[in-house]
Amino acid sequence: MSYNQFKISRVIEKHTRLSSESKDIKKEVIKLFTKNPPKSDKDIHNLANKFNIDPDKLEEVIYSIVASIFNSGKYINYKGPKFDEDQVKKGIKVELEHTSDPDIAERITRDHLSEIPNYYDLLEDMESKALANKKEAMDFSSVQPVITPKDKLNDRELARSIRLAIAAEHDAAHLYELMADATNNTKATKVLQSIANEEKVHVGELQGLLDTLDKDNERLLEEGKKEISEI
Repeated sequence: MSYNQFKISRVIEKHTRLSSESKDIKKEVIKLFTKNPPKSDKDIHNLANKFNIDPDKLEEVIYSIVASIFNSGKYINYKGPKFDEDQVKKGIKVELEHTSDPDIAERITRDHLSEIPNYYDLLEDMESKALANKKEAMDFSSVQPVITPKDKLNDRELARSIRLAIAAEHDAAHLYELMADATNNTKATKVLQSIANEEKVHVGELQGLLDTLDKDNERLLEEGKKEISEI
């Protein structure tokens, strides 16, 4: 649902009390204004007649829709410094993915910038990291060995597969922590960090299994730790 459709839906829900028909009315008004904008009062009256609503009442709802779009948001009471024009241009381009109206796109942009002056730089950075992580995950999955129930791996082959599994757990923990750091939702942050911690536990479990399969593995890891301590 676009920003326009969301505002229309909320205002109609607030101003109409025809509970049994309200969903149909919402759909018809959204369709009328987003796909086939009315050209005259006749179109509005036809819609009112279709649902047996007083045309004046329907017009009141429509006026409320327009007012709600432009009379709300953080930008209304913003008293801070002038916005960076590059951020405004970048923001309008982003928000036009959700609305065809440049004025509404600009308004949404200024609402976001009222809270976070470099909002669209941060958004771009987050999306770039997410795409990079997705590509890494796809690249990783493409090199994993195909194992069917008929396959029986020897210890050396199983150890190699476990190393790949450990890498996957590290990638998963990284992704969940990235998501946790990217949201202001406290509950979501706690849940995502908890899941990331579970992935780290999986790393420990797999590492322990790997040590039993590769007798040199634990010794070599200890040598690596010792070299770090001597630097």
